[in-house]
Parts: sequence; C-alpha cells; structure tokens
Amino acid sequence: MALSGGGADTDYFSFSIKELTEGIFAMNTNPEVAKMFQAFLKKIPIGFTSLQDEERSRTIVISGIEELGSGCKATERQAHVEGKVNEVFDALDIECRPVTVFRLGKWDGARPRLVKVVLPSKTHWATALANAYRLRSTGLANIHIRRSMTLEERRREFQLRQEARELNKGLPHRQWVVYKGELKKVSDLPARQIPGNFGPPRFSA
Repeated sequence: MALSGGGADTDYFSFSIKELTEGIFAMNTNPEVAKMFQAFLKKIPIGFTSLQDEERSRTIVISGIEELGSGCKATERQAHVEGKVNEVFDALDIECRPVTVFRLGKWDGARPRLVKVVLPSKTHWATALANAYRLRSTGLANIHIRRSMTLEERRREFQLRQEARELNKGLPHRQWVVYKGELKKVSDLPARQIPGNFGPPRFSA
C-alpha cells in the first residue's frame, strides 16, 4: 500500500483505515509525527473499524450509469443519478430506499464515474447481487454491479483478471473467469453463472 502515488484526484475516502494508516506511515519521515499518530490511533474507538466494515458489507458499486454534463447544477446531477439508481432497483426488484447514493471521484467528462450505493440491510445487498443478471434483459445491459471492496481487494481482483486474460489468449472460447474472488474455469461454475446463461455477473475476465 503506497499513497505517495496519489494525486489531487485521488479519492482517499474510498480507502480503508488500515490502508490510510499504512500509507501515512510509509510517507512520513518525522519520528515524532509517527509517535503522535500512533497515540492518535489508540484513541480511536475499536468499534469504528468494525462499523466501517459493516457498512461496506451492505454497499454496492454500480458502473455504466450515464452522467449529466458539467453545465448542469450539482443538485441536478445528484437527482439524475438517484433516479437512475431507482431504475436499477426496479430491475433488481429491490424494495427499499438507499441509505446513500453518490458518485466516486471528481467529474472529468471522460467517462461516467462509479456510483456508490449504501443499502439499509445485508438482505437488500444480497438481493442486488443475486438479481444482477436481470439487468441484461431489462435494457440495462451496459450497467454492472459489484460489491464494495477495499483497495487491497480491488488490486487482487485486477491481478486475477489479468491472469484470466492471459489464460484465455488463443482459446476459441473464454474458459477462465474471476468468480467470487477466485480464478475459475467456466466449466466448474454453477449453470446460472456461466457467461451467456444470464446468470448473476459475479465473474470477470
């Protein structure tokens, strides 16, 4: 974990406390600051990290939701993304109001930003992931859903996707995918998860 490569656009709010702590210690060169920071960490309630983990356990990240241009007001963009999330909820048959909906990072116009959605319960979260395959048959095939992950988990996911791509090179059909955080052969997946069977998109390659 190294925060030294982060720039002005780095979204530090998406980092876990562990990731931020490791990055700060790695970048700091003042021993007194290190001592002060260690003392500060001991004063943070132990339950704070568990609360953060609990929220992540009912959070989804949505990609592919179109975004209004910079000429629109911030409140208009927020209302727009909330409306789009409601359309996704209808497709997923999720009957609840999200706790929080917001886009990650700063608007740059290059591509739509990811949308983070905190759900009120783990049950709603599980329903969202289980019903994600429905997006393909409701005109929302360009929208994808995944669970919220820490930076370390995202890095591992990226590495696994790279491995899957290498293994699939030269093959007539895709045989390797990333499924539930592991590299798997398509033939070993449950029937609903096999690409083309409209199963929940919990794999990538």
